[in-house]
Amino acid sequence: MSPSIEFEIKVPEAGESVQEAMIESWLVDDGAMVVQDDPVVELETDKASMELVTEQAGQLKILIPAGQMVKVGDVIGTVHAKAASKSSDAHKATAKDTQAAPKAEEAKEQSSSTEQSPADKVQPQTGPASTDSQTKTQASTTAAAATAASVAPGKLITTSSPHGPATQVMAAQHNITLAPPAAGQGRTTTQDISVHQQPAKASPSSAGEPGLRQADKKPLSLMRKRIAERLLSATQTSAMLTTFNEVDMTEIIAIRSSFKDTFLATHNIKLGFMGFFIQASAQALKEFPHIGAYLDDDHIITHHYADIGVAVSTEKGLVVPVIQNAEAMDLHALELKLAELATKARNKSLKIHEMQGGTFTITNGGVFGSLLSTPILNPPQSAILGLHKIEQRPRVMADQSIQARPMMYLALSYDHRIVDGKEAVGFLARIKELLEAPMRLWLKI
Repeated sequence: MSPSIEFEIKVPEAGESVQEAMIESWLVDDGAMVVQDDPVVELETDKASMELVTEQAGQLKILIPAGQMVKVGDVIGTVHAKAASKSSDAHKATAKDTQAAPKAEEAKEQSSSTEQSPADKVQPQTGPASTDSQTKTQASTTAAAATAASVAPGKLITTSSPHGPATQVMAAQHNITLAPPAAGQGRTTTQDISVHQQPAKASPSSAGEPGLRQADKKPLSLMRKRIAERLLSATQTSAMLTTFNEVDMTEIIAIRSSFKDTFLATHNIKLGFMGFFIQASAQALKEFPHIGAYLDDDHIITHHYADIGVAVSTEKGLVVPVIQNAEAMDLHALELKLAELATKARNKSLKIHEMQGGTFTITNGGVFGSLLSTPILNPPQSAILGLHKIEQRPRVMADQSIQARPMMYLALSYDHRIVDGKEAVGFLARIKELLEAPMRLWLKI
């Protein structure tokens, strides 16, 4: 007998500032067989969630359950490779059973569906062994017909239906119409109907009954806790102010409408709004460097590059991946990078370095319908730009005419310890100018 080889599942290093994590969930049951490169556990740090995969096939042993805090390097589970040789047989057996199950179910339902309906006369069978079977079949069929008649008059259990009598009875009870099974699919079963049943809604009169007022209590996730700490710190340690402006999006919308198909065909990425805002911000940051500066004790650190973070909403909270050297990137490169980072954020595959080092942040509440807001700084940064919903509003034009134009409110929150009001207002006005005349973006004027 070959010796058992045990492989350890350890908490990996996720960045210099990340020393602990929480086991959010095990994706495989304790004792289950796993295949190499299968995701087995989801960890959450204060910056992001990540999935760990097993490097070896075998049997999983969970050492630390979900919900526990762990440190970098901790062994949270093992995989016994000895069981890997059996795993293929187990998988084969399981697959064989899985293939056999539908056939057995099909044979069972075919047998059931060929039973005579209550309206048909049951033919007697000979021999003592068939007497009990005949009696049970008659009783079951009669009971099914009675149930169907009591809950849904007029809905019959028919032998021509591709579904079994029990399935037809339950469908009648819940007023469900059964469609013939599609090619290659099994027929509907009573279990299918049970799984997809909708729970009954409480009547208005029961709304005040005891037991219906519920509340849940659960601890903050590490990410949500970290977000809370950072946002609270931003309001307590900075002299934060917000200035507002609005931008006419007519020209940007016209460019997107005219070139979106060609842009997609050429660069294999959709032309969105965010790329324009990133370009405008990067150009304006060159002209107003304090907007992208840090305060370090008694010193101001000014950056001569634009690492722009873009807030992305995920199931676990808001994360801010960073596009480095945005000032040197073309529009299509910005859109490609943005799509890559947003996909990673939602798939929980962002690396720590992809969320570090930002000098300026853009957040778009407009995608959720926000008309106006005051974004909170993303420490240690000194400013954040808030985008909002595009809405048709009247605007007085140069010729004094009034036109309905697609307008967006912009909000720039900034740390007044570093940024003067004049700089903040000038920065926001410059972004407005660049977006209302987008040719300025490419001519660098």
